[in-house]
Amino acid sequence: MDNQEYNYTPAPQPNVAPAPQPLGGPEGKTVMVLGIVALALCELGIPGIILAAIAIHKAKQWAASYGNFTAMPRVGNILARVALPISIVMTVFWILYIAFICFMVWVALHTNTPPHAIPFDDFSTLVA
Repeated sequence: MDNQEYNYTPAPQPNVAPAPQPLGGPEGKTVMVLGIVALALCELGIPGIILAAIAIHKAKQWAASYGNFTAMPRVGNILARVALPISIVMTVFWILYIAFICFMVWVALHTNTPPHAIPFDDFSTLVA
């Protein structure tokens, strides 16, 4: 009973995207972990920006490969998109904060007023 006897040729299989793995598989876990860590580190600024950008990029790759998000990549994508603007704001904050501290140190080093100068030279006026 050979296929050649009956002139049988199997029908070609349609081109379909591979089905997503349950909950996202290893790539989905990577996106989720990157999103969580990006949100945790967003207060540091630049590390949050880097991790959020990587998570968003990997989430886009996941969506291109499988057509839609499952639970883990969706969570990672949402967390990364929340962490990215917070990280940008915190980066600006840290830059301004460091610039302010440097300015204050420069002012302290270039003024002639001693740091311990107070308006009272005689403390007896305070005890009256």
